[in-house]
Amino acid sequence: MSEPAKKPRQRGYALTEILIATAIAAGVLTAIASALSGVVRLNARSEERAQQLTDVKTIVARLNAGLAGDDILAGLTGWRIERAPLSLGDTSDASSTFDIVIVRNDTSAVRSFEFLARRPVGGR
Repeated sequence: MSEPAKKPRQRGYALTEILIATAIAAGVLTAIASALSGVVRLNARSEERAQQLTDVKTIVARLNAGLAGDDILAGLTGWRIERAPLSLGDTSDASSTFDIVIVRNDTSAVRSFEFLARRPVGGR
């Protein structure tokens, strides 16, 4: 009797297997790249907001120090301030006279910052 023919042993991968593995790898790499891109965008936005908040803190400190006019915005680019008087109670009492202060940055699409500031002695 003759022996059954031995099948040659398969070595390597079929073309279909390679194509499927490549497609899966491409999908995973695309998802990773997209996630990293989102993280970079969020980081840049976060840094921009942190700088804007630092600028606003500087403006508030200058207002509290009694600076007026261009001295408040010295060295800060793109910012503008709007002030409107707000009187609480007796208007002759200097401790109850405040301004509503709105600070905006014209160079970015950030929302405005609004707060109350005590009006400096002697008016605006």
